[in-house]
Amino acid sequence: MNPPYKTFLKKALITGIKVHNTRELIAERLYLDPWEDLPKRSGFNRKLAEVLSSQTLNGVFDLDEIISAAPNAKLDRFQGELSESISIGHKIPFIYEMLSHNSETRRAVIYVENMATRSPCLSTAQFLIRRDKLISIYTMRSWDLWLGLPYDLYVFRDLSEHIANHLNVETWSTIVNAASAHIYEDDVAQIERFIGH
Repeated sequence: MNPPYKTFLKKALITGIKVHNTRELIAERLYLDPWEDLPKRSGFNRKLAEVLSSQTLNGVFDLDEIISAAPNAKLDRFQGELSESISIGHKIPFIYEMLSHNSETRRAVIYVENMATRSPCLSTAQFLIRRDKLISIYTMRSWDLWLGLPYDLYVFRDLSEHIANHLNVETWSTIVNAASAHIYEDDVAQIERFIGH
């Protein structure tokens, strides 16, 4: 995914609307094969990605485990993770039930609840089975393209694969819709180095 990821970052860098301390793209959509299209960039902490994925699948939030995986991470980065991990993990059995009962349903949707002090970045996760394959559609209220996207895609990949395995179907594609996809001004220098700008 490096060329598309770099293109996405470059688009935000060059054409993004300046809002507060970000450069923002409105109503962006990303299609990907999560097994092949995970961004590869320096600074990605695989252990942190695995912790976030595990907590999401199990419906728990353990800040100490996150700190252990990423001791230098800014804690404010994880304010919304509490809502997302608990809300999603507890609703996975509902998704199994909906899709097992009616594989053509359009109602296998997780609405991510606000259990923290701010709205979670992920709004919904919808799962469809078509041609015996799972399509996962994630809708983001707000998506940090530099710090969030690589970790979110890792979690989305694992969640989709987990559901597909339980239902004995293959994964087909993952689609992410973002109302606000943005980069922070504080990250611009790193992003410019990464894309060779």
